[in-house]
Amino acid sequence: MADDKPAIVTKNIDMTEVPEAPVDKPLTEMEIKARGDSSSYNEGTAQKQLFQEELNTAENHAFIMKAIAEGRAKDITDEDKKNGEPCFIIGSGPSLDEAIPILHKWEGGIICSTSQALTLRKWGVIPDYIMCLDPFCFLDEIGTAEYWKDTKTKIIIHPGVDSEFVQSWPGEMLLYIENSGKRDSFYATTQKRQYSKRVFNADIPRTKGSGSRDTTQFELYIRTELTIFACSPPAQMFAAGVVGYGRMFLSGCDFGFPHNKARFTEWKFGENGEWVEHPHPFDAEEILPEENKAIISQNGIPTAKIHVYYKKNMLSAWRLSLQNVVSCDKGIITEMPYETPEKVVRCQGSAKIKHIPDDQIIKRSEQYLAKVGAFVINTSAGLSFVESSDPLVDLPIHMMNMMKQWRCENCGAAINAPGAQPINDPCPSCGKKLVRAFEVDTNKNMSRVYKLLNLA
Repeated sequence: MADDKPAIVTKNIDMTEVPEAPVDKPLTEMEIKARGDSSSYNEGTAQKQLFQEELNTAENHAFIMKAIAEGRAKDITDEDKKNGEPCFIIGSGPSLDEAIPILHKWEGGIICSTSQALTLRKWGVIPDYIMCLDPFCFLDEIGTAEYWKDTKTKIIIHPGVDSEFVQSWPGEMLLYIENSGKRDSFYATTQKRQYSKRVFNADIPRTKGSGSRDTTQFELYIRTELTIFACSPPAQMFAAGVVGYGRMFLSGCDFGFPHNKARFTEWKFGENGEWVEHPHPFDAEEILPEENKAIISQNGIPTAKIHVYYKKNMLSAWRLSLQNVVSCDKGIITEMPYETPEKVVRCQGSAKIKHIPDDQIIKRSEQYLAKVGAFVINTSAGLSFVESSDPLVDLPIHMMNMMKQWRCENCGAAINAPGAQPINDPCPSCGKKLVRAFEVDTNKNMSRVYKLLNLA
C-alpha cells in the first residue's frame, strides 16, 4: 500500500553568513488584542469552503483521473526536483510592486497564486507554478486557459479546486491533499480514497464469493499532504520544498498596508482584450469591515486583524518547516531576515544574501508566537501548535491528554485511554500491540515555555 505519511518540505541551507538578531520590539497593545483565535477562523473557513470542495472533488474526479492516466497530472512529490534552485514566493501585498518590474531578470523559480499570475505576465514574468489553495481560485483571475497554453507554467491543485478552473487548464497539474491537522477530516479520508486504484492479489482468483476482494490493497494517486496555514504563501513555501527549491524569497507577503496601499497594483484584461490597471490605494474606511479596522503593528505599519492572524500562520509554517526564507517586503514581518528585491535579483539568490540557521529560526518564530498566545510543543511525532491565553495551566493538560492517545502499530487504529499510564491491552481491531501515539517530555517543554513567557 502506498505511504500515507504527509510529505514535508526539503531543506537546503547554506550557512555562510548569519545576520544579527533583530531588535526585539514589543508588540503594540492593538496587535496583541488582534491576534485571533485559529479555531474560530478555521470553523468559519470550513463552513464557507467545505461544501464547495466536496462538490468540486466529485465534479473533478473523472477529469483528474483521466489526466493522471494520460500523464498530464501527478502527485507533486513526483515532480522533477529543482536541486536547491532559489525561488520567489509571491503574495498580494503592496511591496510586490517594487519587485515585479525586475522579476523578468530572475533566473530561479517563481510560485504565485491565481491572484498575481496575470499581473506577472503583464510584466513579462512567466511563473513556474500557480498555487491553488481554496475553491475560490477562479479561471477569470488568470485571464483565459488559452492564454497559458504554450507556457512552462504548471498548476498545483487539490481535487477540491474550482471545477471550471481545473477542467479548463491546458497544461500539467501537480496534485496534493490538504492536511487540516485532523486525521478524520474529509481531506484525509474520503477525498484521498476517491483518488486511488484497487490493487488485487494476482495469486487469488477473483471469483464471486471467494473472498478475494478482502485481500485488495489500494494505491493512492495523491500521496502528498501539505499542511494548510490559512493563507496561500505558507502553502507555496511547502510546495516549493517538496519540488526541491532551496532558498526562498518573499515578495508581496506584507500582511499589512505599507506604501499607503491595500495590495499590489493588478493588471487584468479589459472588455476588448487590452490591459487595464487596477491600483489599490489604502483607505481603512473603505476596504475594512467594522470588526476589522486598521491597527498599527510593532514597526509602525498599519495592518488589520486578519493580517495579524496570517502573520501568526506564516511564522508557524516557518517554524514547522525551518526553511531558508528571506523577506523582500516592507510589511509587518520583521522576524525574517530582509533584503531588497533588487539585490536578490542582482545576486540571483546567491550566498551573498543574508540568512539565518535553524536555531535562530526557532528562536525568532517562537518568541513572536508566544507574544500572541501560540506555543510549540515538541513530541515524538513532530510539532504540536497550541493556542492559549493561560499556557501555564493549559499546556500541561494538553500534553497529558496527548499521552492518553494510543495507536495500533499494526493496523493504525486510534485508542484513547482513560489515563496517561501504559496500557497492556491488545488492539480491539486486530489484537496486536498498542503503542503511544505521542511521547511528550512535559518538563522539557514547559521549561522552554517559561523562558519564552519571560522574553514575551
